[in-house]
Amino acid sequence: MVMAGDNPNHHQFNRKILWWSLVGIAILVGICWYSILLINQKVELLSAPPPSSEVMVTVSS
Repeated sequence: MVMAGDNPNHHQFNRKILWWSLVGIAILVGICWYSILLINQKVELLSAPPPSSEVMVTVSS
């Protein structure tokens, strides 16, 4: 009887673990993607000419 009573709760617990693991994976993927985008932006800034010339070009155009 104890096992039969515990089974529904155990199933809910497993579902919670699955849900939180999916949420955690989504957060990790988001952080990784965000950091990759930031690194790409920094690389573009480093390889680009100084920002003052960029500002002049955008203002003149």
